[in-house]
Amino acid sequence: MKLFFTIILIVLLPTVSFLQEKEKEKDEQYVEKVKSLISFRAFTNHHLDLFIQDYPNSGQTPMLYRPATGLNVGGEFAFSFLHFNYQKNIPYGQPTFPDGSTPSHQRIGFDLGGNIFGMNVSFQKNRGFYLLNPTDYPFQKDDDFNDIKYKPSMTSTSFGVDFRFTFSSKLSANALFNQSERQLKSKGAFSLIFGDHFHELNDPNPFVPDSLKPFYAETASTNKIWVNTFHVMPGYGYIAVAGKWNIGLFLYSGSGIQLRKYFNEDGDKLNLKIPFVVKGRTGITYNGRNFYTRLTASGDLTSLGMKDADFRWMQSFIEFSVGLRFYGKE
Repeated sequence: MKLFFTIILIVLLPTVSFLQEKEKEKDEQYVEKVKSLISFRAFTNHHLDLFIQDYPNSGQTPMLYRPATGLNVGGEFAFSFLHFNYQKNIPYGQPTFPDGSTPSHQRIGFDLGGNIFGMNVSFQKNRGFYLLNPTDYPFQKDDDFNDIKYKPSMTSTSFGVDFRFTFSSKLSANALFNQSERQLKSKGAFSLIFGDHFHELNDPNPFVPDSLKPFYAETASTNKIWVNTFHVMPGYGYIAVAGKWNIGLFLYSGSGIQLRKYFNEDGDKLNLKIPFVVKGRTGITYNGRNFYTRLTASGDLTSLGMKDADFRWMQSFIEFSVGLRFYGKE
């Protein structure tokens, strides 16, 4: 019997090894790793983040408060598969606040990983918001309307950690979003994102304007909300290939567990929620040996939820970048 199993192992082991090598060759026909030592990337982007305040009992359209980020510029340094980036706003295309204050924005990011597994960490801070749709409200001619339209002291803070798992070694999200790999053939596959995001929105004055306060009890005097959301989002991605050009789209949707704390004149309250979260990323890239460039866009939507109002926080941006790679001894 032992001799029989020994013969079986002698026959099967080379076969299994051969099949594994063949499968690896097939994978390499779809995804190629970029083996540069270091790379530098300069980029500019435009954010459209929104604090959406929907008061269904009032009969009014949602209030859309946007951070006054204007145009942002930044840079990224990558060492092998480790990527570090930083961005900050510049004084262009920003609204002028009545008190003369200057809005600010900064974001710090770090990501690593390959085509199957990846991790992204980000921190973002905004100061200065304004109402994007002021003409939708009948109180726009009141003397205190500037206090509603402009919120120079309102801040948002976001910190997030996301882990990505792709259910195929033949599809690389990195080929689009950090270009540490190349997609060589068109391919689609299921994917999964799970992680934890913290958001805080804070203003010296209540979020709800005086004219809407009679409709609300819980939200009327709330001026600070923080939420921590652990989320799981299954999704699907596809990348089309034309030479060194890639174009692709990744969509995710799911839920999780959300701890939400809000602050008002009665103190603070902590609640547990099951939120709705959705994420989309798309891009078009050119991935040469030394020169690479890309145009990408991303959007995240998280429901914040109050008993008498529907608050949501959306983070989205469109970004253009160019980069250069440098190789060690080959």
